Amino acid sequence: MSLWEFVGYLLWGALIVSYLLALLHVLRDLFRSSLSGWMKAVWVVLLFILPLVSLLIWLIVGGFADKTAEDARYAGAPAADGSKSPAQQIADAQALVDAGTISGEEFLRLKGLALK
Repeated sequence: MSLWEFVGYLLWGALIVSYLLALLHVLRDLFRSSLSGWMKAVWVVLLFILPLVSLLIWLIVGGFADKTAEDARYAGAPAADGSKSPAQQIADAQALVDAGTISGEEFLRLKGLALK
């Protein structure tokens, strides 16, 4: 085996591993999405019939558009029900501690509630 054959095998191996990781990422996103069961089944079939085309379509069009309310909440955005994010709740509690309205123990309790 020559050096160039070895480099070629390494490149093909890296390409295959990259494809498999992207496929696993798309399948994880697909099953966490809010699509119906039938649409999920159609996407899975497409991923195995037309792998590269459907993989690229999902990554370009649908990959990051479907965030759940929990993901948005942990990103610092307000929750869908209008409540404050954990970071905002902790900042409000810290402001109360700074103002002398609540004690340190009460702050820790509020912080624990916000992080649940």
